[in-house]
Amino acid sequence: MNAILIDTDVGTDVDDALALALAACWAAVDLRAVTTVTTNPRLRARLARKLMLLAGRPDVAVAAGCGPTLLRTKPGLSLGHEGQGILENSEDGQDFHPEHAVDLIVDTLRNSPTKPTLVCMGPLTNVALAIIKEPFIVERLERVILVGGCLSAERMGGGEFDIPEQVAHMLEHNLNSDGEAAQVVWEAGLPLLLVPTDLTYRLWFDEAEVALIGSGSSPLRQALHAACEIWLPIFRGLTGGIGLPETFARAYLHDPFAVALAGNPALAQTRPAQVMLQSLDGQLRTREIAGGPPNMEIVTALDAPMAKDLILRCLTGTCDAADEGMG
Repeated sequence: MNAILIDTDVGTDVDDALALALAACWAAVDLRAVTTVTTNPRLRARLARKLMLLAGRPDVAVAAGCGPTLLRTKPGLSLGHEGQGILENSEDGQDFHPEHAVDLIVDTLRNSPTKPTLVCMGPLTNVALAIIKEPFIVERLERVILVGGCLSAERMGGGEFDIPEQVAHMLEHNLNSDGEAAQVVWEAGLPLLLVPTDLTYRLWFDEAEVALIGSGSSPLRQALHAACEIWLPIFRGLTGGIGLPETFARAYLHDPFAVALAGNPALAQTRPAQVMLQSLDGQLRTREIAGGPPNMEIVTALDAPMAKDLILRCLTGTCDAADEGMG
């Protein structure tokens, strides 16, 4: 069983909620703590806490972190629907951990008997501040799985959509949201594994699979289904605004895949690479330097059918012993 911490901007795209539910329910990972980041982090902490309670995991500490970016230079993304479908009243999830997220990350790593994996599913503000505050944490992590970046606009379309390069980079949210924090994380010497969005945009739940989640009677499944139904028309409007077809808007599994990878590395092919951050036209871009000295591992291919099957079975309560301890 692999110990993990999750840093998340849960509440906007539905994939964070699906990933938190997966991490809470799947026996292959030992979820130690959840921290929230970006605009309205306390609301996001309430949301994460409610998901832990619905999953029967009150033991998992949840803490609110940074709202502004590292240098307070860029507004975070909040669309106004955050919490809908999961938070039922003003008291839901209010009992999250009183400690700041940065301190919870530091304390969890300081006190852990083993080196956990940190799964980063949002802007990197909390993680960068934790490194700045206590650099020792770099040595206390087994791996840092980063969901973000785009290494191939052509690959993002998967042959189904023709996505211009600039639009492909616009679709990358996590690193772009706080480029200064990303730079701190890049330069810290962490054992990074980059999960680029041009690959995870090829992994999603279709309408029937979303409906299957909602067909169960458990409060967790009902909440996840409601969150999917709320998010999809909002996402449709966003992608239409940048010229993408309506069919592009799906329940993508960027963050659930990262959690699945933490528990089962066989879901992806990886290799060492040098990946640099570059600012271009107001966007932060990730660029692989061919032949350069590696500064991280990158995912180069993923087993989409196997990953989706695992995620769906765990969220619908049909995981079996064969799904446990695959790390």
